[in-house]
Amino acid sequence: MKKFFVFIICLNIWLTAGVDARTVSLPLKDFMAVDNIRLSGIEANTQRFELKLPIPERWKVHEARLTFGYSNSSALIKDRSKLTFVFDGFVLAQNSLDPLVYKKNLTVTIPPSLLGPGYHPFEIQVAQHSVESGCEDPSAPELWTSIELVDAVLELKMDLKPIPLRVSAVNDFLYDPKNIYPPEIDLVFPELTPGIMKSVALCASGIANRYEFRRTPFFNTANISRRTDTIVVGDPEFLRSQLSRFNLPDRIWENIQGPHLSLHHLPYLEQNGASKSNPKTDPGFALIIVCGRNEEEILKASTGLSLLSMPLPDAPSVHLTDIQLPVLAPYRFKKGLVPGCTYTLKALGMDSCTFKGMTPIPKGIEFRLPSNAHLTPNDQAVLSLTIAYGAAMREDSVLNIQLNDKFVTGIPLRDPAGGNYRDYEVQFLMSSLKPGINRLLFAPELVPLITDQCTLIQTGNLRITLFDNSTLSLPEIDQWIEMPNLGAFLTDGFPFGRYPDMRETQICIPDKTPASFMASVNLIAMTAQKIGFPPPCCKLACGYPGIRR
Repeated sequence: MKKFFVFIICLNIWLTAGVDARTVSLPLKDFMAVDNIRLSGIEANTQRFELKLPIPERWKVHEARLTFGYSNSSALIKDRSKLTFVFDGFVLAQNSLDPLVYKKNLTVTIPPSLLGPGYHPFEIQVAQHSVESGCEDPSAPELWTSIELVDAVLELKMDLKPIPLRVSAVNDFLYDPKNIYPPEIDLVFPELTPGIMKSVALCASGIANRYEFRRTPFFNTANISRRTDTIVVGDPEFLRSQLSRFNLPDRIWENIQGPHLSLHHLPYLEQNGASKSNPKTDPGFALIIVCGRNEEEILKASTGLSLLSMPLPDAPSVHLTDIQLPVLAPYRFKKGLVPGCTYTLKALGMDSCTFKGMTPIPKGIEFRLPSNAHLTPNDQAVLSLTIAYGAAMREDSVLNIQLNDKFVTGIPLRDPAGGNYRDYEVQFLMSSLKPGINRLLFAPELVPLITDQCTLIQTGNLRITLFDNSTLSLPEIDQWIEMPNLGAFLTDGFPFGRYPDMRETQICIPDKTPASFMASVNLIAMTAQKIGFPPPCCKLACGYPGIRR
C-alpha cells in the first residue's frame, strides 16, 4: 500500500528589505561553532579547535575588532604568564595574566591588510607559570586560563565591492558561504501561476544551496527596491514593466530569444525626483534577470540558475539551449552515506595526514545518515585503518577515536621502534550513530620515550600518519520512523526530500497571496539547502486540491 504524507503550511511572515550595513556587530557564536575553552598546563593554545574567521569576496573590510573575555588562576606569576592572540600567523596582542585580576576583557584590532577573502585561522596561546625558579610540573592543576568565546563579539566596518558584470559571479562572488552577514534577497515576479511559482522556488533554492549552511531569507516586493539583491523572474513584457521606468541605455527585454540569464548592477531612481534621463545603478547590489518568452523557457532559465554544477559563463548574459538533469536515487544527500556501502577516507573528504607533537590537532570527517535510519545495537559499522607511527615514543602513546563526541576506542602505539598497522579494524555499534550529521574524530596522544623534570624533551619524532585509503563500511539498515516527526523534516526534508529532486512532493499554497507563497519559497529553499540539490520536480499549486492516489 502506498503511503502519502501531507505537510500543511500556515505561516504569517513579516519580511523587510535588506540594508547595506556599513558597520555591524556580530556575536561570534552566530556564525562559528564556539564554546568556552579552558587552557591548562605551562603552554597551551586553542589550535585544536580550528577557529577560522570567514571573509567573503564581496566585502572590503576597513576595520575589525574582536572582543572576548578571559579569566585565569590566581596562582600564576604575572611577569612570566602571558596570553597571546595570533591571527593568520601574526601576533596581534599580548597581555599579562594577572593573578590579582580574576576576569578581564581583551579587544584585538585586526588590520584590514590581513582580512582578504578566505578563511582566516586565529588562535589564543597562553604561557603559564607558578614558580620563579627551579623545576615546574607542566600539568600542575593551578595552571589554567579560561577563554570565554561564547560571549565574544566581532565588530566590522566594511563596504561592498562593485559586483563584476558576469553571470559566473553568482557562484564565486555573490552567494558565498563565507558571508557571515548574508543580506535578504528580493524576488520580483508577475501573477502567480504554477509555472512562475516553480521557477521562483528553483531560483531561491539555487541561492540557498550556494550559501550551503547560512540562513537565506527571501522576500517579495511588487517593484524593484533599492539596496538589496534582486532576482526578477518573468517574460519580456514583465521585464519592460519593471525596468522601463529606469530609462536604462540597455533595453534588456528587447533581446530575449529564449531561456535567458543575465546579471546587472541594481538600478534605482533618485529619491528627490531627479530626471530619468540620468539613470543610476548601485554597483554594490545585483539585479539578476531570469527570463523567457513563455513559462517553459522561464522554467529552463531558473533551472540553470539553480544548478551548482552548471558552469556559468564569464559574460553579462547567457542564452540557455539544453539542460539535462541527473536522475537521483532516494536518500542521495550532500555528505550522505548509503547503507551497505564502503567509503575511503579520501572519498569522505579527508586526505592522508600526519599528526605531530604531543597533543596534535585532532582531525576527522562528517557524514550524514537518512533521518529515518533505524539504528540498532545489533548491527556494526567497521572502520579499517592504515597507520604508520614514529620511533622512540613511550608505550602509552595512543590514537583515540571519538564518534559524536563520545570515546569509541584507542589504538595502542606501543612499539618504541615504531611500526604500522594495515587494515586495523575498529567496530562500533550502529546505535552509536544518529540520523543526520555524524562526526568521526581522530585524536592522537603521543608521549616522548624519555621524560623527566628539567630534562630537554625531544618531540620531533612524535608523529603518526593516517592514510586516506582507510575505509568506513556501513551495513544494510532498516529505514523506519514514527510520524509525524518535524525533527526529521528539519534534518533532511523527510519525507518530502526522500528523493532529492522532490519528485513526489506537491506544495499547496492556501491562497494566492504573495505572502503565503513566499512562506512556501523560504520553506522549499531551506529544504533544498539541507538536501544539497534543487527541487526541479516539486509541484506548486494554489488552493488545496486534495490527495490523489
